[in-house]
Amino acid sequence: ALNKDGGWVSALALTPDGRFLLSGDYRQESVSKWDLNTGQRVATFPGSASAIDISAGGRYALLGGCMGFKLVELASGKEIRKVNKGIDGWVRSIKFSPDGKSALVGDNTSKPMLWNLEKGTLATTFGGYTGQLETVKLSRTGGIMLAANDFNDMVNIWDYRNGRQIKTIEREAGVIMSSATISDDGTLMATGGWNGRASCATVWDVATAKPLTRMALENKSGAHTEFVHITPNNRYLIWASRECIVISDLHSGQELKKISGSQLDLAQISVDPHGKFIIARYFREGTQVFSIPGGALIKTLSKGGDNIKCVLGKEHIYAFASTLNAKGHRERSLTLY
Repeated sequence: ALNKDGGWVSALALTPDGRFLLSGDYRQESVSKWDLNTGQRVATFPGSASAIDISAGGRYALLGGCMGFKLVELASGKEIRKVNKGIDGWVRSIKFSPDGKSALVGDNTSKPMLWNLEKGTLATTFGGYTGQLETVKLSRTGGIMLAANDFNDMVNIWDYRNGRQIKTIEREAGVIMSSATISDDGTLMATGGWNGRASCATVWDVATAKPLTRMALENKSGAHTEFVHITPNNRYLIWASRECIVISDLHSGQELKKISGSQLDLAQISVDPHGKFIIARYFREGTQVFSIPGGALIKTLSKGGDNIKCVLGKEHIYAFASTLNAKGHRERSLTLY
């Protein structure tokens, strides 16, 4: 257990080698660097962080906070760049570009932004949106970015390297879109929602903006598909509503496993970067780990009420918990599993 002095964990990131953890804390207005071999805090960076990302090589970190963000060197603690203009409110998401030269930032406005880290200047703003930004996803290769505000209307696909809009994928007739994601190679996209009778998911070809596969699961509660994830090998689609998680063959749409929990109890799911495990958090049943594609329950990590933030280090899954417990009180430890 880390962070025994309490606090409010607002963001987490793990170095690629699995040795160090960064944790943001709203109340203490700082970011801690933890050595996971010893469990000791080895460095502290000033300022609150609502979003954190670490570069692919593990040398640098982006710390997104209120009205700005920082680029810091992890080993020395040196602040390389600070941007404190052009950001509205808290940074909601922040991500290194694959080449490490830019930062994709989402704030309280409707437009994701790409910042040049060497100069600290705004390189591109991706416009054409209204309302609060709902989701931004980057492919690991190919320079493709997915962005959506109002899921009822459309999802836009961009080449974030030059700011060119590639495609607009509009919702299908009779379908309310509630979630979206893009594959690691940028060739496929998946959306989830509700078609009036069932939770549903659709796989799309990014190049043509045409649907490839449709899946649906009838229910009477009106539960939308709020989570969609394409595994790294483009083999499986993980999609889930508040009622259940479904593992499907990405290309045929065949249902391989349905994982049901208590009605409307599923709060969120995460999938590890290798596509081997699903980490599911339930409001009452706690947090559980399931295998892909079999859906077998591997382990229960916590009791109901905990909010689990998941990060992966090397060959192990690490889950860190520090939020509301079953009685509505905030937990005072950051726990490593």
